[in-house]
Amino acid sequence: MNEVVWSLIIPLTTTVVACAAITVFVLRAPALRRAWPSISVPAVSVVIPARNEADKLGLLLADIAAQSARVDPSGITDAGRVVGVGSEPRPVVEVVVVDDESTDGTAEVARAGGAVVIDSRPRPAGWNPKVWALWLGSAHTHHDELVFLDADVRLGPGALRAVVAARQREGGLASVAPHHRAVGLREALSAAANVVAVAGGGPGMRTRAAGAVGSCVAMHTADYTAIGGHGAHPATIVDDLTLAATARSHDLPVTLYRGGDLVAMRSYPDGLRAVVDGWSKNLAAGMGHTRPSAAVVVALWITSLLLPVALAAQQRWVPAGVLWALSAAHTGWLSRRVGRFHPLVTTLGAPVLGLFTTYLTIRSVLAVATRRSVTWKGRALGADGLETEAPIEDPSATGPREGCR
Repeated sequence: MNEVVWSLIIPLTTTVVACAAITVFVLRAPALRRAWPSISVPAVSVVIPARNEADKLGLLLADIAAQSARVDPSGITDAGRVVGVGSEPRPVVEVVVVDDESTDGTAEVARAGGAVVIDSRPRPAGWNPKVWALWLGSAHTHHDELVFLDADVRLGPGALRAVVAARQREGGLASVAPHHRAVGLREALSAAANVVAVAGGGPGMRTRAAGAVGSCVAMHTADYTAIGGHGAHPATIVDDLTLAATARSHDLPVTLYRGGDLVAMRSYPDGLRAVVDGWSKNLAAGMGHTRPSAAVVVALWITSLLLPVALAAQQRWVPAGVLWALSAAHTGWLSRRVGRFHPLVTTLGAPVLGLFTTYLTIRSVLAVATRRSVTWKGRALGADGLETEAPIEDPSATGPREGCR
């Protein structure tokens, strides 16, 4: 009996501590809240890098159009347009889509949705493709508030106002980790990785966040320009974390929010390979931007998910069952803070999430250590974020075009 008790106490204590710590680190990134309707939000420029996103982009553009009239630049509007930017009227919500060498009609969908479309070609050497698209898109904006969105993001009513208001309230850079809407069992395998992303990028026990989530990032144009924007580090595989680090190095505050019911997305709908490739691209690089305290908490939590498997392998069925039940209850609850996942995976499958996330992390670390490329959106990217095949060189295209802002 004593052996059973002691075989349970240590793993149980470890699991309880891990669950409590990861909960604190996730909830320290607050959920994005709707701004009061009386809050005046200036006109905003939205930049969307898009590569073969014809099936998703139209939905996002419709979301933006549906709430454009609610973004009121101090009342100076005329049927959804702001007057007085030079001699040319401009939309209250100006949308710039950068077509990143798409082959599926993305540009046509963007134009039909009312966006200004910029062709990303030619891309200069030494630039990560997405970083170049973000930088190029920013060069074609005109408003003071700048928001970068991934094409697969969905915005709830009032979301754009809430994002800009949050950035104005805190200053510096604000980003939102979208509420992940996973469909089916395979996509639900991202649940633990989403928890890790929020816990690792949030403030933890500090005042400000350690990183950002590139799906939704907001900055004031003056701040973005002053720090060099995405152009400060053109070769990076984690544009969001790098931009956040650049902002912090210039003493700008960085804030990370959870999307809640305002900002959501469905990532990796193309099957298990897309899930593996997507997280393999980001996990190892993200470790370099994670604070030691967050890394310890994440490692402890992943270990706690694996403990039931380790105990079952030793045929310690009672401790294994107790820890499995505890992990199932906690992981199911915690996963709902960052997304909507199949409950079978996030509860009974909690140890599977631990195994899968461990596999993704090892795969990502090995790719960086061996400088092996990872595939993302049909491109082979090295650990430095650059394509393994060099793009067309065009030295004249390495910065914002004169007069675009």
